Amino acid sequence: MDKSEELSLFFEKNRLKTFKNWPFKLPSACTKEKMAAAGFYFAGSKSEPDLACCFVCLKELDGWEEEDDPWEEHSRRGECDFIKLNKTEEEMTVMELFDLLVKRRLNQMVSCE
Repeated sequence: MDKSEELSLFFEKNRLKTFKNWPFKLPSACTKEKMAAAGFYFAGSKSEPDLACCFVCLKELDGWEEEDDPWEEHSRRGECDFIKLNKTEEEMTVMELFDLLVKRRLNQMVSCE
């Protein structure tokens, strides 16, 4: 993923666009809209059709079920600064967005070790 694609994931509408082949639709609890709002983008494939990744903590989750709530599942999987912030994109300040970018970079460095 190049830097412009990476930065685009900070915006919910761009994360939502990645869920073209998401297997769950209404009345499921884990719709693509809820997944994107909870910080996920689609990272799946034919062999992993429900793989999603957080744009900040980089946690990958699969094995989603229709009744799974993306916010709850994300918060159960460890510490994520996006989840801890608990704000919509519209509520965030520029400084908070910048801080999330820094946290993402740190998570990328840790995952490469």
